[in-house]
Amino acid sequence: MRFKQFLVLLFLISLIGTASAFQPSSGALPTSENITSGSPVTYKAVIDFPPRGSEGTFPADHNLVFTTRLENPLWTYALILDGFRNPDKTVTAEQLTLSGFELNYPANVQQSVVVIVNGTAPEVSRVTMTSIMDTSERDDAGKIIPNTSRSDSQIPIYPRVTTTPAPVPTTIPTTQKGSPAPIVIFCGIASACGIVHIIGKRQSASSRE
Repeated sequence: MRFKQFLVLLFLISLIGTASAFQPSSGALPTSENITSGSPVTYKAVIDFPPRGSEGTFPADHNLVFTTRLENPLWTYALILDGFRNPDKTVTAEQLTLSGFELNYPANVQQSVVVIVNGTAPEVSRVTMTSIMDTSERDDAGKIIPNTSRSDSQIPIYPRVTTTPAPVPTTIPTTQKGSPAPIVIFCGIASACGIVHIIGKRQSASSRE
């Protein structure tokens, strides 16, 4: 019986050891309209860090990693310590990595971080649920700590709307009203009649002589 209790205790300790050191408290998109491929997207999240005893607000040897499915992402983040917001920092990269050295503070410090990602919605051929911001805690080897991977920002991306240009009708050139073609034809006929008339007169004059 004591052995079973000991195993349960070890299991609970293991759960505590792998508990997430951060807690997304809020996240929001600036618009609720349908987002299509190629459209600009902005997502903002606020992450809280509950105290972890001797480890402080975040393990010093771990990293907090943010990833996105957006194209050409631009990250902006700022630490908030005891209500004071530090200056914003901007990173252009496929993912944002905040080191434990930057995030580790004593347990009595109220800490949170504001993270904003700007990017372009990826190309899709059909409506696809897409993660705008995924968060995970990783060890110094880059391995994800169990039970710390979060994806709280999946939204539908719609295919790009394309318009097919209307075909240009092929028409056979026709003589329009006011075109010089009928005039030219009429003048040609008149000239021919005049020539015939002149020739007829000359022949008549010759026969008289």
